[in-house]
Amino acid sequence: MATESFAPSPPGLLHRQDFSHLIRILQKLGYRILGPVLSNGAIQWGEITRGEDLPIGWKDQQRPGSYRLEPDSNPRYFNIVHGPQSLKPLVFTPRETLLVLDRNGKTFSVKETVPEIPRTAVLGVRACDLAGLGIQDQILLNGSYPDPYYQRRRNNLLLIAVNCTRALETCFCASMGTGPKAQEGYDLSLTEADEDFLIQAGSPTGLEVLEHLACDVASEARIQQDDERIAACAASQTRTLPHASLPHGLYEAHDHARWEEVAARCLAC
Repeated sequence: MATESFAPSPPGLLHRQDFSHLIRILQKLGYRILGPVLSNGAIQWGEITRGEDLPIGWKDQQRPGSYRLEPDSNPRYFNIVHGPQSLKPLVFTPRETLLVLDRNGKTFSVKETVPEIPRTAVLGVRACDLAGLGIQDQILLNGSYPDPYYQRRRNNLLLIAVNCTRALETCFCASMGTGPKAQEGYDLSLTEADEDFLIQAGSPTGLEVLEHLACDVASEARIQQDDERIAACAASQTRTLPHASLPHGLYEAHDHARWEEVAARCLAC
């Protein structure tokens, strides 16, 4: 799990033919690996055992009210930007047994049930995923009363981010300062090019994995090349969210008629 006090490692160079070695190292370290997989016409988190399980040869197109996958000649592992799922189900399940009551005559005993969670590496996390997870961490992990169920799952996650070099029509992370490059919250980060990846550790756990890989050191020219591609991705985003003025605007609109209009459609959810 990433820590705020850890300074990211210098970027290394992982050649494309060595990508499968990363997966094997994670397996040897005892991780179950989840990544974006093609399932029922959409991209979902699924278990992977090799690089070929990733959606190579596909790209996603997302527009207001529209989501589709299209064949693509680009051979990259992560040309898909984002599927419809977030990381939330991996750490905060919709149904969970919190305790078990055993009745014994007129008395009963209470047994708490903290789940056994396998070590899980999530490959292909995006910067926007990390930003959302960071908000959850503030409440459920770093607050006055940490949730032990969330904490157990969160601490057993190893997050491998992929920096975006392609944006969708619906992307707006640049305006929020939460992407397209992962800045914090990751254990490892990857920036994919046609022939290789820049790889960087963002936590002691990520550094352990990186040391097993024994990557070449990335040149300054190579690092700058990827920075330019990420900057171009940010510049290509046409959607923005004026988040700085949102809190004040919401307070000012407390009695706005729009809320009554929305409430009229509510079905007592």
